[in-house]
Amino acid sequence: LLGDSLLFAEGDDHKIQRKMMNPAFAYSNIKEMVPIFIHVSSILKGLIENEINQGNSNINLTPYISKAALDIIG
Repeated sequence: LLGDSLLFAEGDDHKIQRKMMNPAFAYSNIKEMVPIFIHVSSILKGLIENEINQGNSNINLTPYISKAALDIIG
């Protein structure tokens, strides 16, 4: 049903996919992404601080975290 996707591959298919994905997680590539992580994190921090300053004691973080993750991935 789901085929040999990234999540469900086994054996040789898994090894091939892992080899293809490995360069994306090399130290040099991750190091280049740090400024993006910092930028998105600071925006997220500001949004949460605004919620707190407005007197909200119960903050639903799900939409904020989802949008931050999509910003970082994009």
